[in-house]
Amino acid sequence: MTHSGRPWPLVIVVSAAALTVAAGLAAPSAVRGPLALWFFLFCPGIAIVGLLEIADPLAEVMIAVAVSISIGMLLSLAMALTDTWSWVAASVILIAVSLAGATAQARRRSNRQRQ
Repeated sequence: MTHSGRPWPLVIVVSAAALTVAAGLAAPSAVRGPLALWFFLFCPGIAIVGLLEIADPLAEVMIAVAVSISIGMLLSLAMALTDTWSWVAASVILIAVSLAGATAQARRRSNRQRQ
């Protein structure tokens, strides 16, 4: 599978929607926990790393997890230092970053298909 064929934008959008619905409906922790873990450990990072077009899929996923953890830590630190910590706000920001990255990847793919 070439890099352009990887389904990261779709994975990010579906993951964000599933997490939002689960949190909004106050789904049981057994549902929300794994969804949140998956989303926060993978989606923000792959939204950024997917733009780098790394050829090796395993390396791409490993780097995405590291970037996701870094983004989460930096956001948490910034919110704690400014005394604005809120898990809801942090979640919304991480979802927005992920969706922005997914949109950028989809646009890049669309532009390439037009050429």
